[in-house]
Amino acid sequence: GSLAGKMDWISWGDKYFATVLIPSGNYNPNVHYGPTETENEAFFSAQYPLVANETKSMDISLDVLFGVKDPTILATIHPTLYEAVDLGWMGSVARALLWSLKAIYQSLSYINLGNFGLAIIILTLLVRAMFWPLNKKVFTSGKRMKELQPQIERIKAKYSGQTEQLNRETMALYKTNKVNPLGSCLPLLLQMPIFIGLYGALSHSLDLYQAPFFG
Repeated sequence: GSLAGKMDWISWGDKYFATVLIPSGNYNPNVHYGPTETENEAFFSAQYPLVANETKSMDISLDVLFGVKDPTILATIHPTLYEAVDLGWMGSVARALLWSLKAIYQSLSYINLGNFGLAIIILTLLVRAMFWPLNKKVFTSGKRMKELQPQIERIKAKYSGQTEQLNRETMALYKTNKVNPLGSCLPLLLQMPIFIGLYGALSHSLDLYQAPFFG
């Protein structure tokens, strides 16, 4: 494949360390990438329109960075370079949770309990507490559905083979008892982005690299 147009930077590496190239002259590269006969490769090329008997000079200048994927450090080098830290498709949520994790860690450090393992536990409990109202609805909805199960089974037996009537009577039963059959699913779906973001934050955070738990 290829990417054309102005490139702010290109980065590659693993979860914690990266090599970054940043064009700093008037060289405006295109990036070509993909598998070759031996391995995956990426290379730069430049396209400048030239006319006959014309000469043109190019300032081919690249800043090179070898270092850790620390969003704070990267952002001081280039305004968008923090995006080189791949936190997954819920990156904005992951960054907010990562900020919260660091804030908890710093607060614990004031009382000589600075430990990321403990900070993760506290953050997890805070997230769970934040979603307690939704989880309570899930529990309540599940309990109501369980109470209605005998009546649902009777409706199924009575209208066996009559799909349309069966669905109509079942929905009427839900409406009469003010039960939402999706009540136990929707709250869980609303929580998924948060926990996906939390997984991304914990999986790619440089602060957690070889960080010990107590002992």
